[in-house]
Amino acid sequence: MSLTALLVDTTQLLDACLNEITSKNVHKLAVDLEGVDLSRNGRIAIVQIFAKSSSTVWMIDVTILGRDAFTHRSANGCSLKRVLENDQIVKVMYLIFF
Repeated sequence: MSLTALLVDTTQLLDACLNEITSKNVHKLAVDLEGVDLSRNGRIAIVQIFAKSSSTVWMIDVTILGRDAFTHRSANGCSLKRVLENDQIVKVMYLIFF
């Protein structure tokens, strides 16, 4: 499988990401965070998300989108915050995804 990495730096691209990762057949996501001093007081710069049924690795630019990265809702009412908090969607490290 050939993968494409897509930098999400607009709410329009975030909509596309949210629509794909919240489709009915997605029950498991690989998630990774990049940032500065990731800890209680650190800052997230990029959230990487991949669904096995997809060929896209979504790289959400939190530095550009700010709070919207987590609170923006797509047309179906989903936000990244809701996806990450949803206990029906398993979140795993990429290495153990397959």
